[in-house]
Amino acid sequence: MSYTLSLLSPSSQHFSATSLAQSLHTAWVRVEAGGDADWQQLVLQHADADDIVQIDRLPVATGTEGEAAIQQFLLQIAAAMPLSAAQWLLDYLLQVRTVYRFTLCEGIHEADGWDEMDAFKQALHERAGGIFQSDNEGFSNEAGFHILWQFADDASGPWWMAVRQNGEWQPFQMELSDPEQKEAFLLGQVPAGAEVVQMETSDMNTGNNTNA
Repeated sequence: MSYTLSLLSPSSQHFSATSLAQSLHTAWVRVEAGGDADWQQLVLQHADADDIVQIDRLPVATGTEGEAAIQQFLLQIAAAMPLSAAQWLLDYLLQVRTVYRFTLCEGIHEADGWDEMDAFKQALHERAGGIFQSDNEGFSNEAGFHILWQFADDASGPWWMAVRQNGEWQPFQMELSDPEQKEAFLLGQVPAGAEVVQMETSDMNTGNNTNA
């Protein structure tokens, strides 16, 4: 099965392939469906023509693939923890107007494939706004911090997270394999021993955990 990640945007605005391609270094953009200004599918490719990632633009409207994607996400978070983040996410998903689905290709592992995809993804996020969802990881908030526990049981390593407290996000870095830190996170608390980040939202980086 192909690995995918998605940018879930509250904007229905179109952003031209040409403007987004300016974020790339050596990769090219190939329009597969639609035109430059109203594309429905793009492919990033290396100069030697190996595909890096396919990006599908899926408007969210009745009966569309975009609507089906949102419905699937809603099912995924029905029993997710912590509850404060799940409730925020439920409300947010109902406001999403466009799903940008990134499907990784073999070229992602060649040369600077990951860097090229990340540059494009960041350029799109800066224009469209939104949150990220990644296979086997889950959802971020708008600043790129992970907000739900949807990891495999054997997940390990440091990870940038955030919990919802008093209507605001508190970001921090925790160790995924630490059972006490996991328990605190599931309760919507900053785990003891976690590295807390004190930053303004406008200063936070996007995509902290989205390099699958």
